[in-house]
Amino acid sequence: MKLYHKVELDGLYQSYEEAIKKYQEGTIKNLTKAQLELRSNLVVHAQVIASPLNLS
Repeated sequence: MKLYHKVELDGLYQSYEEAIKKYQEGTIKNLTKAQLELRSNLVVHAQVIASPLNLS
């Protein structure tokens, strides 16, 4: 009976590790995307401040 519980616990631990790894990968991907968008927004705002758009 103890061996069965150990095998079951090991399976749960492995499942937990896989879930954490997927979460970390998704988080890194989302943060990278957000960083790129922020950088592009900063560049646009800096360009507008340096020379405002002339829409006439």
